[in-house]
Amino acid sequence: MSAPAVVTVILNWNNAQRSIESAQSVMRAYAHAADELSDATLVIVDNGSDAADFRELQSWSRGGHGQGVRLVANPENLGYAAGMNAGIREAVTESTSYVWLLNNDTEVAVDALSAMLLFSAQHPCAMIVGSTIIDPQKQVTWSAGGYRYLRWFGYGKPLGMGLAPSEVCAVPEPKPDYVDGAAIWLRGEFLRRMGGVPERHFLYFEELELNRYLAAGETVGWCRNALVTHEGAASVSTTLGLRRATYHAALSAFEYTARVHPWCLPTVMLSRVFGIAVRSARTLQPGLLWAVLRAGWVLVARSGRDSPGSEPG
Repeated sequence: MSAPAVVTVILNWNNAQRSIESAQSVMRAYAHAADELSDATLVIVDNGSDAADFRELQSWSRGGHGQGVRLVANPENLGYAAGMNAGIREAVTESTSYVWLLNNDTEVAVDALSAMLLFSAQHPCAMIVGSTIIDPQKQVTWSAGGYRYLRWFGYGKPLGMGLAPSEVCAVPEPKPDYVDGAAIWLRGEFLRRMGGVPERHFLYFEELELNRYLAAGETVGWCRNALVTHEGAASVSTTLGLRRATYHAALSAFEYTARVHPWCLPTVMLSRVFGIAVRSARTLQPGLLWAVLRAGWVLVARSGRDSPGSEPG
């Protein structure tokens, strides 16, 4: 069997420095696993960033440090799925074995890629694989592979949250309902079958959408030895960014629930409004509650005019 070919896609939006740091961690992982790979490609997709931020990426990618990194520029912010798909179209071919989709506020451990390759070779039915996501500030696990999905509330519960990284190896292997979207590892054959990441949502819930394309016998896996640090909220550090993220998280939750678990929609909407109302009061940010209410209004407005897209078989 020939050595696998890997493509990594990092999505940037107005945070070139973090994207560069993430790319550098991938390059170190590529170098560490060089003898295990037939080809390794790294793509950074700029999702409509400000001109100055994009120039910083350009300067780095054209210089000696970023040599060989492909840079794709989207004319506007297309959202997570469409942004990632621009990178996938740039680099993924019929010979691509695996695709790693990374948030730009992640850094992969130097041996994380080798761990992923070994796990995938040992688990051929795992089409979607999550990593052990580490909070770099607290140095504890944010999620062990992924989440349990609480359909009646429209939220995910992180598995293994709060464990020290050294404790992760000892816990029983959980079965996540979906992987942590900060670092998504996909088999090339699975991605090609889907035609890219499903673009139903602008932001959030892509991980759950991926699961709907799994065929009988295919699984979601967790590679516990693939450590990935995740700063979190790289693009929502401002009040405006947080409000925008709150809106998209609510809208995606409402749309997904209305289509997949419609009987759960009332409790999902109530829990989202109540939870954000409490947060708005505690943080003195009434705009967050307005963002959720607006998402509910948009759902109602869209439901009358949008026809459903094609569903996976």
